[in-house]
Amino acid sequence: MIKLTEKQLREYVVNEFLKWEGYNKTNGGHTKIVNLYNSLSPLPSGYSLKKSDAWCQATIGALAKQLNLEKTLLPECSCNRAIALYQKANCWKEDDSYIPSIGDLVYYDWQDSGVGDNKGVADHVGMVVSVTGKTSFTVLEGNYSNSVKKRTMKVNGRYIRGFALPDYKTAAKTYKITTSTNTNTSTSTNKVTTSNKLKITGCSCYLPQLKKGHVDDSVKVLQTILNYLGYNCGDIDGSFGSDTDTAVKKYQKAQGLFADGVVGKDTWKALIYGKK
Repeated sequence: MIKLTEKQLREYVVNEFLKWEGYNKTNGGHTKIVNLYNSLSPLPSGYSLKKSDAWCQATIGALAKQLNLEKTLLPECSCNRAIALYQKANCWKEDDSYIPSIGDLVYYDWQDSGVGDNKGVADHVGMVVSVTGKTSFTVLEGNYSNSVKKRTMKVNGRYIRGFALPDYKTAAKTYKITTSTNTNTSTSTNKVTTSNKLKITGCSCYLPQLKKGHVDDSVKVLQTILNYLGYNCGDIDGSFGSDTDTAVKKYQKAQGLFADGVVGKDTWKALIYGKK
């Protein structure tokens, strides 16, 4: 088990949600979301989601269920009832010009005229998965063209109803994730097989394949080596976030390796033995 900071928890939630990108009604993803949502106990508002229902807000509820974060990503299948929950929890930002953080939720009103702050009825919701400076951010949304799909929004842009700010800070105080490399559960970011592990000569350990989204002590080993070699990962925190991903790709490119950000056998060999 590993305990996370607020920043790490936000990154973890976003990376788990990104695994759902592309889910739709034909590939089984939508069914998974509906079933996860309907497994919430008690069911929000006592309503069992139907496959014919709008499912943007329910996607967030399903994610909360999968990650055991129902007290943070407050489950509901109605955008406006969800807003009421976040307002009651003092986690609502009624400001179009707000620059969100990853893991925040953005609510839309498609009838927004674009003049002044939007006070209308919310029609749709998604989770912020990346932020570009002070100008724009990318949102991953359920039920966007019948799929889980990304959209880019401008800060202070039209159609923004407001933002829910889930209380990741409180959740991080007690939230822990499993880092077992042999399971593929909702609390594990790693599934590693013998074929993509590197056996280290002279010791009984293996280094697993790592990529963005992993949270693990093996990531600390990776970050320590990269920082030592001059490829800045930032803090050695065990979280394979954007800084570590960028550092890995720079290192791979310098070594003549395929710069995909995935730390497999060849990258580990180069890092440890100084060769491919």
